[in-house]
Amino acid sequence: MSSKAVKKIASGQNTASDKSFTSETIEQFEHGDPKVSGQLFLGDNWQVGNHLLKEFRGKVKLIYLDPPFDIGQDLVVELSSAASKQRMVAYSDRWEGGAYEKMMRQRLELAHQLLSEDGSLYLHCDYRTTARLRFMLEEIFGVDNYINEIIWLYKTGGVPRNLGFSRKHDTIHFVVKNRAKTLWNPQLEKSYLSHRYGFSNIEIFEDEKGPYTMTALRDVWDIAALRGNQPERVNYPTQKPEALLERIILASSNPGDLVLDLFSGSGTTAVAAQKAGRNWIAVDQHLFAVHTARKRLVNLSACKFTLSAEAATERVRATVKVLFGKNEKSTNGKFTTVQIKEFSSSSEPDNTYDMWAVGTTDSTGFASIGEMVAQHKKLLGPDSELAFDNAKTNRLVIYSERGNRFEFELPKESGEHTLHSL
Repeated sequence: MSSKAVKKIASGQNTASDKSFTSETIEQFEHGDPKVSGQLFLGDNWQVGNHLLKEFRGKVKLIYLDPPFDIGQDLVVELSSAASKQRMVAYSDRWEGGAYEKMMRQRLELAHQLLSEDGSLYLHCDYRTTARLRFMLEEIFGVDNYINEIIWLYKTGGVPRNLGFSRKHDTIHFVVKNRAKTLWNPQLEKSYLSHRYGFSNIEIFEDEKGPYTMTALRDVWDIAALRGNQPERVNYPTQKPEALLERIILASSNPGDLVLDLFSGSGTTAVAAQKAGRNWIAVDQHLFAVHTARKRLVNLSACKFTLSAEAATERVRATVKVLFGKNEKSTNGKFTTVQIKEFSSSSEPDNTYDMWAVGTTDSTGFASIGEMVAQHKKLLGPDSELAFDNAKTNRLVIYSERGNRFEFELPKESGEHTLHSL
């Protein structure tokens, strides 16, 4: 995806729009034995959120929000392919003229309408916005419904060059819709002992770290941040650990309840909710975020969800070269190579597209075998080629700069072909 494709929020401009969101399901997945289902939306969370009010007003049990932190810069990821390395803007976090406060107030008021009477909201932020957002939460939800200021403690992060202590925590504000009705599942944590006490009424356990007791979970959470060598990491700049979301989900929802994340990012909330047996809705306006979340969900052993976006009116044409051949390194002796020669759209005169993937389609939906994120208006030559150890490849998918998804049926014969979107 090119940096041009990112919807930047700058110069006091607010991305919220009164335009209604017309949802179109573009993919459906179901594999394994899922007990719950989810909805992944590509779109502005203000528009999608208002669309959700029609069906889910007052029905969401738990909302987790991890919005931009107002850091004043772009969030960048590095993407590698066989031919090159690219730097891409995942999203822009630049705000001016009160745009950040306006955006957040709108989303929090929307979240309040979606939340059930016994529901909870967790708002994740850091030192830059925590004071502003707490006042906002107390205005919208009421001072009496502010429950906790949770500190997420971690060891990663930078050290100030000249002045100040190292910043090693984020803040998570915990508020509820109605304190008297709130669903709450008390959680326990290990409390390690410096020595064994002689109290007979306290059960003491022991592990490799030493003796401990189980005590009520405190509001300071020591959960390791993700590092580059951890299997869970997916190379998304603001990815949060599943352990953090799991703790929130278990405390403030029950199996089968509905969990919502309006700033989905890498999709950790959706993944953690799916694993915990909760229904979920995840929303993000950036293609790379939704693409990342989709990959994580598809890779779960059991998952059922739909991917939806603004209904598309765009139609595109692609010229591709497809080769089917034999390869000694291939596990099944067959190799498929697909190369995009040209891509054009009547509604996009500069012929830009952000990501393309090749894979198979069956009753469970599109399953990507290989993918490429582009930064060029046209991918020609070696950068445009993907090769797969799979003889059943039958679909090409292209995501345009506008975030629309187009599916093409690949020909069954080798050669150069002109394809039109289905």
